[in-house]
Amino acid sequence: MVAPARYSSNTARNGILRAALFDAWDRRCYFCRRWFDVAVMEIDHLLPRYLRFDSQRLDELLGECLPPELVALGFDIDAPHNLAPICRGCNSDKSDRSFAGSMRFTRLLQTARDLEPRVTKLFHAFEDRHALAKALATVAVAELNDPRAKETMTEFGALMVNRLRIIAPEILETPSDYPYSDPYRDELQRIVVTLDETGRRARVILEDVYGCDFDEALRYPIRSIVAAINARLISSMSRHLFDGGETAPDIADPSGRVAVEVTELVYESAEEFRASGRFEADGSSDAAIHANTDSGTAWVQVDAEAVGTFSLYFAPDDDSVDPGSVHIVVSNEDAWCDDPGWKEESYFALTQLDEADDELSD
Repeated sequence: MVAPARYSSNTARNGILRAALFDAWDRRCYFCRRWFDVAVMEIDHLLPRYLRFDSQRLDELLGECLPPELVALGFDIDAPHNLAPICRGCNSDKSDRSFAGSMRFTRLLQTARDLEPRVTKLFHAFEDRHALAKALATVAVAELNDPRAKETMTEFGALMVNRLRIIAPEILETPSDYPYSDPYRDELQRIVVTLDETGRRARVILEDVYGCDFDEALRYPIRSIVAAINARLISSMSRHLFDGGETAPDIADPSGRVAVEVTELVYESAEEFRASGRFEADGSSDAAIHANTDSGTAWVQVDAEAVGTFSLYFAPDDDSVDPGSVHIVVSNEDAWCDDPGWKEESYFALTQLDEADDELSD
């Protein structure tokens, strides 16, 4: 039989009950309404414990404080419907005083009654360490849309984050991937947004201060970053063709793989944010070349690849971010043209081949 969630002489079980009350009451001291770490919280009996020995006075207070329908549910001094988390300072000041007879006290008892099912559920979940470990393991490997994972995080997440903030804050500062979404993104584009503690603060500012949807706030900057990367590929292609004699090739927008990872998001100053990270890209384009044809023009395929970093300053809700404002640093790039037309039809390539043949014949 599962033991009920209630205050007892068992120190370990009281510690678990304290954690359950702490989480259910929004991690606040019910008395001063300030947020605290669970380590400095204590369990307070709303109606004092000595009343367990004075049933007549207890019945009188319940009749004064609660409506008949709640009195009819029964009352246990040590049950969650009479317990609340309180900080050490307030518990020392409060002593055995109560608010009995005040509307605030009535609301507190009603709140405790409303929260009792959640406190009980948390108590049994925290007490069963095997079940808790299994639940957390489920969250770690589950799909993001798994309803079981969401339920587990809803139940345990706030308490665990609060403890980590005190015990191991470096864990909370560890970067984590954000599931960025752009419904109009090209299927060959791979966009990853990784947020560290600074990035998470920038997200809060975008959402809470500027009222932005986070995905939409990043949408135009990321599109500009992709456009700047494609412009760099075109530039590399153009240089390759120029080296072959094409002084002004007309190159179409490239198609191919673009992988962008935003590794840093920073709130710099009033209405200005900075996104930076790294990228890898490869693409193919059609290029118009000068050719020995009737039209004087031929189209050939030219390819390029690039690896590097980027940074960009942007303002919230700016839908006109200029790709030219993206700072690109390329660590490795290459371009080539394996299209047979490059040798067969290019006026410049043919001229160079003829000159090479003339040199050999001499």
